Amino acid sequence: MRLAETDLPVSLIAFEVGLSNLANFNRQFRRVRGMTPSAYRRFFRQRGDLPEIPGAEGLLTRPYSLDRRRKREELSRTLAGEKKELQAFARN
Repeated sequence: MRLAETDLPVSLIAFEVGLSNLANFNRQFRRVRGMTPSAYRRFFRQRGDLPEIPGAEGLLTRPYSLDRRRKREELSRTLAGEKKELQAFARN
């Protein structure tokens, strides 16, 4: 919906959803939506509604590869916090 609701650059939206490579975002978006992100945005602006997408229920599920990345980042933050706690404990 960010493509339809905002004027944010497609590259920023791609980064927000976890894809830092714009070409990969465009390829994945086209595979799922059947059009490029820019065409999707134009469609919404011209018609005022979003295009119908067969099988759109699956779009609500986060891809496994992105979910794994999020879990790794959370684990990394947790471990960094625990490391700081151990260092503080060792100083006392």
